[in-house]
Amino acid sequence: MEIRSTTPGAGISEAGIQYSRLISKRSILMVCIGATLGKANLTDRDVCCNQQINAVTPYVDELAEFTLLALKASYFQELAWAKAGTGTLPILSKGKWEQLPIPVPPIAEQHRIVAKVDELMALCDRFGGNAA
Repeated sequence: MEIRSTTPGAGISEAGIQYSRLISKRSILMVCIGATLGKANLTDRDVCCNQQINAVTPYVDELAEFTLLALKASYFQELAWAKAGTGTLPILSKGKWEQLPIPVPPIAEQHRIVAKVDELMALCDRFGGNAA
């Protein structure tokens, strides 16, 4: 993979990969600990992370944008926070995270949803709001 390197600053080394998890490009990552629990984004390259980040890697590339929207949706965020342990630091275990349902409508409907959200976000940006 292009991120594997022994040159400092050129990516993560093979040894570094052994101490983390390698996650494929176009995966959706979600923070599962602390005040930023639920924060999610789509990777644009192969990445590595630790156990406080969970990932979904769609088998079909065109599912990635919709899956990101589903994980950012208020119903999913509320479920994630409800399932998180409530000690001094909220944490959502991988086992509990894997049990959270993600709706998967037909692909054509997913495309319509993503297009509409993109349209609305562009409108927000145009009027000076930054909803991201």
